[in-house]
Amino acid sequence: RQTLIGILAHRVLQTWNFQDDPEKLSSWIEAVCQGEIFDQSVEDPQSLVNELCDMFNAFVHTASYAILCQAEILGREVPITVPWEAKHLSEAVDKNDMPLVLHGVIDVVYRWENQIWMADYKTTSDNPDTLEKVVANYRVQAIAYREALQGVFVDDLVRAKLIFVRNGSSVEV
Repeated sequence: RQTLIGILAHRVLQTWNFQDDPEKLSSWIEAVCQGEIFDQSVEDPQSLVNELCDMFNAFVHTASYAILCQAEILGREVPITVPWEAKHLSEAVDKNDMPLVLHGVIDVVYRWENQIWMADYKTTSDNPDTLEKVVANYRVQAIAYREALQGVFVDDLVRAKLIFVRNGSSVEV
C-alpha cells in the first residue's frame, strides 16, 4: 500500500501547478488517481485517495511547499544517465575501478533565491528515530543526481535535498 501511495504522490507532484489554488488539489488528486487505482483491483481505493488528500492538505501549509510555489521550476521527472564510479558506493558493495552507469529520475529541479536545487520527494515518515537511516539510504542517489546536474549548470552551485511530503520537512544532502 505504501508503495502505491508513493507512486500516486509522485504523479500528483509531477503534474501539479504549484501556483494553482491549493483548494483545487483534492480534485486534482482524484483525477490523477482515477486512471491509476480505480482500474486496478485495489481494495478500498477511496481510502488511498483520502490518505493522499490528507497528506497534501498538510503539505500545502509547509515551508517546503511555499518554496516550490515561489521557485522557478526548471524540470520535473528529469531522466539522467551518467557514469558513476564505484568508489561512491557504500562499503558493503564490492568495488573495483570500473565505472558504472547510473540511470535515474530527478523528481524536481528548480531555481530559488539564485540557486539551483534538485529535490527528491519522499512519502515515508521522517520520524526522528529513523530519519538518519532514511537520509543515509538516499544520500548516494542524491549526490549522484546533484553531480549530474552540476555538469549541466556549470556556472551555478547545485544543491540537493530530500523533501518529506507527509509533513513538508526537508533535509539537505
